[in-house]
Amino acid sequence: LLTSILLWFYENRTIKKRVLELDIQYETTFALLSLSLESNVAYTLNGKMDKDYCIETVLQNVSASVRSILIENGIDCGQEAICTNLMVYKDNTLHLTHFDFIRKPRNYIVLPVDQEKPDFGAPEAYCKNAYVYIKDVTKGKYKKKFVNRPYRIIVSFPLEMTDYATSNKLVYGVLNVDSKVRKQFCSHKFIEKKIKPALDPFFSMFHVLFYNGIIKAEVSKTHES
Repeated sequence: LLTSILLWFYENRTIKKRVLELDIQYETTFALLSLSLESNVAYTLNGKMDKDYCIETVLQNVSASVRSILIENGIDCGQEAICTNLMVYKDNTLHLTHFDFIRKPRNYIVLPVDQEKPDFGAPEAYCKNAYVYIKDVTKGKYKKKFVNRPYRIIVSFPLEMTDYATSNKLVYGVLNVDSKVRKQFCSHKFIEKKIKPALDPFFSMFHVLFYNGIIKAEVSKTHES
């Protein structure tokens, strides 16, 4: 794991320079990314491999990064408004395994994955291998699927890696970021221009954890480049 983390850090050094040149707000993001790296390296060097802690630390820093982006763009964001969680693929289902923080009454749910007709949100993001943004889960076609959910909006990002032997995209899970505040993430354009670029390095961190067996998941064989 330590070797993978160091190699990842070496290969991605230029990301920080490139993103910071685009927007100064990402200084906070990379400070948080550094905390994730330091925590995982420290645990590895000390021989204390708490797998849940490794995953939760990254999720906590993803939440903090999103909050910092919203604040820097003049968008109100309470400390408890943003929640991040990880879902992993197994046996044609998505299992919610980790939250950034323990949150009540949040549940560790399991969602079916139908490749032909996936449900809204995380299953759709997984099957289409593209992020899915639901602006309001209490409206329209989403209302019946998202009953009594403790959030108002959600954006789901697929977690994928490339199998360099076959060039296929291996999708092993979904990162969900939700909020109690309607229209908190503004628009698809805001997500694509502001939020997703800041989260890309965290996606790479998840890949390191998956590759080294910290994140336990299967991969779909249906995503081909």
